[in-house]
This record gives sequence, structure tokens and C-alpha cells, in this order.
Amino acid sequence: REVMGRLPGVTARSLGDAFALSTLQVRGAAPQHTRFFLDGIPLDRADGAPMDLSILPLWHGRRLRVWPAHAPLGMGGGLGGAVALDSRAADDPRYELGTEAGSFDSWSGRLFVAGGGSGGQVGLGLSAATAGGAFPWFDDGRTVYDASDDQWRTRQNNDAQRRSALLRLDRDLGGCRVRAIGHGLDQE
Repeated sequence: REVMGRLPGVTARSLGDAFALSTLQVRGAAPQHTRFFLDGIPLDRADGAPMDLSILPLWHGRRLRVWPAHAPLGMGGGLGGAVALDSRAADDPRYELGTEAGSFDSWSGRLFVAGGGSGGQVGLGLSAATAGGAFPWFDDGRTVYDASDDQWRTRQNNDAQRRSALLRLDRDLGGCRVRAIGHGLDQE
């Protein structure tokens, strides 16, 4: 959402932290009019609600393409444009491991493993993230001039966990290329 908000005519809105609902509004169109694709597969919701940017597997992305208006017909061609995320291909055998930590007891870890042989490749990405959300605050007991009841307290707020996986299989069969994509998301 931070990058999308910098594009002309594009407004990214969020209801809170990295786990909260984030939507994209293009040139005044409603958020549900922007189409989203993962490796060419539409991610439109069956209930017509807007796509939640926070669940896109950007950690497994190779390229992100944005059409703020006049998207190609294959990408919906709608009023709100289109966003296409291409996952990482398994070009060379490799693995990557990354971790991050931040404030409010937040951390994340990612693993990407890729391999291939004659006629086929496989890429697997796993991601886990958590945020405690607790923060300290000073409680003066609503008595400004009486320090006898002053104390530091901890506010428990928005504990969240998210686990995500993306599996990409590419295989040459005869004269055509077959690709299978699987993406799973579990969030508490």
C-alpha cells in the first residue's frame, strides 16, 4: 500500500497495521472495480468485495504490473484498472531465507526454495509473520496532581498471526507449457 499510494491517480487506504484491510482506489473508481491477478489468475472475490492488498503474496513476487486505467482486455479492462503479480520462477536451483523484527513484538520469516530439471521447475515459498501489538502507556489514574496512583501499564492490542505458502510448478508437455499455482493463507 505504501508504493501504490505514490502512483498518480491511485489511492491506497488501510484500516490499521500490516495485517489490516487495505484497498486500492483508482481515479475515483470504487475499490471493487480494480482487478487483481496472481500469475494471470483473477483474484476477484465471489461476494463482490474489494481485494485486500495485505493478503497478496508480495514476498514471493518477481514483478508487479499496474494499469491505473485502460487495462488490457485480458486484465479486465475495467474502470479501476488492474494489478498483476507474477510469482518467482524456479530458473536456477537456489534457496533463500530471510527474517525481520520490529516494534510491537512483530517478526516475520520467509523461505524460498527452487529447483528444476529437464522439462520442469518447482518453486516453493513459505512465509510466517506475527505482531503482538502490545504497547506501554502511562496511567495517571485521572488525577493530574496526585502521583500516588501513577503507574505504567501495558495495553494488549491486535495480536495477529499470518502464515502463507505459494507453490508454483512449471512443466513442458509436448509443445505446450503447463503451470500450476497454489496459494494458501491462514490468518488469526
